[in-house]
Amino acid sequence: MLRLTLEIVPMGQEDHKRTIGVMKIANVSEDFSLDDDQGNYEFNFTTETTRHEGKLWKWPRRLGAWKLIQSCLQVIHGESPLKEHGDVKDS
Repeated sequence: MLRLTLEIVPMGQEDHKRTIGVMKIANVSEDFSLDDDQGNYEFNFTTETTRHEGKLWKWPRRLGAWKLIQSCLQVIHGESPLKEHGDVKDS
């Protein structure tokens, strides 16, 4: 699982920091028909006022964690993740 914590640190003062969002991304692949190059992921993103959830199926792992995070954010905003990769879809 990946967990990203977004904090605001006013004027760089750590003692005043507060969390404004948390994203969790979990590999839920149980389908042994997937090879090591792909994974199925469920994610949620929580802020002080909202919660979003989504899924990415058949994610090409070669693209790395940062592209995975980017695609999760695209799904949250109603965009199609990684349009250039036909094998990736949100569900």
